[in-house]
Amino acid sequence: MAMVAALAMATFVAASPAADGGGIGPDERPNVVLIVADDLGHGDVGFNGRSEWATPHLDALASRGMVLRRFYASACVCGPSRAALMTGKSPGRCGVRGNADDLPAGEVTIAEALADRGYATALFGKWHRGAPAPGEAEAVHPLDQGFGAFFGFLDPYHAAEKYPASLWDGRDRVPSAGYADDLFTDRAVDFIGRHRSGPFLLVLACTAPHHAIVAPAEEVDRHRGRLPESEPGRPHNAHYAGMVTRLDRNVGRVLDALEGHGLSGRTLVVFTSDNGATFEEANLGASAALGSNGPLRGQKRTLWEGGIRVPTVVSWPGRIPTGAVSEAVGVQADLLPTALAAAGGEPDPSWGVEGVDLLPSWAGVGPGPDRTLTWEWRDEGADQRAALRGDLKLVVDRGTPALFDVAADPGERRDLSADRPGDVARLGRELLDRPGPGGLTGSDRRPYAKAPGLLGHQRSPRRASSGGKPPATPVSGDLAALQGRWSASTGPGGGTVVEWEVVNDRASFRVETPEGLTIRAVGSVVVDATADPPALDWVGFRTGAGLPLPPVPSIYRLDGEAFTVRAGGPNGARPTAFAPGDGPLADLVTFRRVVPGPLTASAPGAGLR
Repeated sequence: MAMVAALAMATFVAASPAADGGGIGPDERPNVVLIVADDLGHGDVGFNGRSEWATPHLDALASRGMVLRRFYASACVCGPSRAALMTGKSPGRCGVRGNADDLPAGEVTIAEALADRGYATALFGKWHRGAPAPGEAEAVHPLDQGFGAFFGFLDPYHAAEKYPASLWDGRDRVPSAGYADDLFTDRAVDFIGRHRSGPFLLVLACTAPHHAIVAPAEEVDRHRGRLPESEPGRPHNAHYAGMVTRLDRNVGRVLDALEGHGLSGRTLVVFTSDNGATFEEANLGASAALGSNGPLRGQKRTLWEGGIRVPTVVSWPGRIPTGAVSEAVGVQADLLPTALAAAGGEPDPSWGVEGVDLLPSWAGVGPGPDRTLTWEWRDEGADQRAALRGDLKLVVDRGTPALFDVAADPGERRDLSADRPGDVARLGRELLDRPGPGGLTGSDRRPYAKAPGLLGHQRSPRRASSGGKPPATPVSGDLAALQGRWSASTGPGGGTVVEWEVVNDRASFRVETPEGLTIRAVGSVVVDATADPPALDWVGFRTGAGLPLPPVPSIYRLDGEAFTVRAGGPNGARPTAFAPGDGPLADLVTFRRVVPGPLTASAPGAGLR
């Protein structure tokens, strides 16, 4: 058997583009197509068992490629996960630990790595921009990170729009009309045709099935009445299913374009999701009702399997076996070194890439890498850490450890920590005793406060707030003038209704979109009328489901019964002028007073319908 394995490895190495080092021609280098879904659950696709709806194009990709049963996102939320995928580094090492963080300009991305090897590069869809990194004047743009073409969303709040009135085309904001993922796929198909001589890197970063829970009408009609709904007249589950099946159709359009140009045989295709499905308020209960993460435990913003194990398929005809299923463990930080190996290169040591080349594992000629993967989620008030080696996974939730065999027990129902204290201690040491922050083999050395439990309670580092502590009551100045209830209509056609009220220094919001998406949040407002323009910050907000929201810096103008606000968005800097922003929650909006203050301080938000 050893001889067979050795011959198989030799055959793979001889056939691999990487075998020739950097001296291979363009015709030998595969195109790389990376399709990333947004909040797609492990159980949302047919190749993982979904039967309530069909995903025939993804299933066809799986039949001619390999399903990765144990492939993981590098983080449990969008921003850090996408940053890790781009850089081949863990969130802590690439500087993006939370959704409000931006990728430092000095990080080398998969696009830069492949562009240096002669690849044309493009990203169509969602680029998750955060607040500028320390020392940076502004957030980075994909065109500055190796992508030769970009069309889509920059701000993650803007990316909640399924029918955006405008999108970014390179550095220009242009009008748009249509379903966002369709528009991105149009660009992807065109890019494939124009660069069919190759090689190219295409990243299609779809926004489905992330909220808003809205799918094209014809797609919803395919599922209406076939799925149970909690609200008569509001087919949220049909919309969710429609987003998944439309995603599948768009994947099919990309695969058809590759086939039509004769590129299927020399293209490495990877389909994955940035994290698991969410059960949060804006999801309208759809993912939970439909069991999107089944049979896994947990959801987005948790380190249980449902938050980080993601549906993944890889295909490269002639190099990756067809119809195969792999149980080898991989993580999205591996995609950069894997794609670079396929192109005949390897990461420069100065980049600090932590991921590894998975091609031998995918080709079936080598085992998966022998290592410990770790995660941490200590942003937005959360406190979870996890370490995985082989089949054993340690989860430390607010200082309390639990151990699971996630191969035999993917639902993480049986805690083995009492039976296997040695494994708990071993994986616990991996979390605490490792070099550097946020690496793939442990956690950082920041001081932590001891609490009951093996590893102690690791407090989340205090994030900078633009407003500090809210003022004590009684209020005065402009804050006093803002007391009461206000309303405005915004968004395309004025279809989004925003209501908010101020009681002392507390504020409550209610946002309702034309599609029926309703979001409520309660927090504090801090005003500085001496700033130029006057500043107003929304701090400490939490949704009705308890989800913490990042601080939002704003400027405002108060004129009697009218109140105009321009928000920078939770991931942006404070605006400096009253001009339209980057999405419905960051636009220039004028509110009208509905009910004058002061209101009863005991129940802020109670009057919002």
